[in-house]
Amino acid sequence: MRQKLLLKEFAERIGVDESVVEARFKELSSRPSRLFPRSLGPDSGGRAPAQRTADGSVGPPGGEAGGEAVGETGRSIQSPGERELAQTVLECVLALSHNATTMWEEVPNALFQDQAYRELVAEIERQLQEGELSKDRLMREVESAAAKSELISVLDRIESDDNSGPRTREYEERWEYACRDIDRYRLDREISQLRQRQQAVDRQRDSEQYREVTRSIYQLMRQRKTR
Repeated sequence: MRQKLLLKEFAERIGVDESVVEARFKELSSRPSRLFPRSLGPDSGGRAPAQRTADGSVGPPGGEAGGEAVGETGRSIQSPGERELAQTVLECVLALSHNATTMWEEVPNALFQDQAYRELVAEIERQLQEGELSKDRLMREVESAAAKSELISVLDRIESDDNSGPRTREYEERWEYACRDIDRYRLDREISQLRQRQQAVDRQRDSEQYREVTRSIYQLMRQRKTR
């Protein structure tokens, strides 16, 4: 299977016994995450629910607007919906590598907050700038164990057991849905930023700015409902 071949290649590259690499990969794959304890509901649109702040007001999902929530390990905390969208985007881009450059223009960098994604994304962008995206080259160039594990997981999902290659039409359809989710993701981030602004002008007792920000939030929420 594709995964076993990739693990063997990785083991040979770093000079470690294949069984050790395979055991480590299984450990990484099966380890439960304490960062994503809840799944999203069917109507969430792929986003985490808003969080209540200390004063009881509603804040943005996953931390301060425009920033990143960071766990004790230094890894950015994403909602399950955001992480799923990031994985779907990577699958589609690698499965449809012939169109990767155009597809990548639609992808917001903020979606890839996890450190493992950052290394992988940096290498994808470097290859796209050079004019060709190669899955085999990604396997050779990505270095950290976390990034390698993410890449192996993505490649294993897009490669069938009979080595017939990615299911192109299926991933073209998935990309269409992913683009809608990306649009919602951008709107959600903008709404979260405006909510933070709304709280700030409310504390400043600036009624004119408060009305303006509230109106902007309302307009974006209407757009969000049509997506």
